[in-house]
Amino acid sequence: MRRLAAHLEPATGADARAEVWLELVDGPDVSISAAADLAGGSGHRVEVYGDDGASLSREHSNDYIAGFTLKRVSRTGQTR
Repeated sequence: MRRLAAHLEPATGADARAEVWLELVDGPDVSISAAADLAGGSGHRVEVYGDDGASLSREHSNDYIAGFTLKRVSRTGQTR
């Protein structure tokens, strides 16, 4: 790892936020954002972007275990 930066907001009740940025040696730049403080939010999602495309995992309910969908998209726009 070449560089690391983070911003954390303290929890208020059960809510907290974190932003993390990583600059990897000979690798991709990484950005991680986590929040649990928005009532009626959009659910949970993990998005990973690379040179060849992206992988998107989304969950639109309050069930933290089930209900996720996974979508992979190539740079040419093909969904897998």
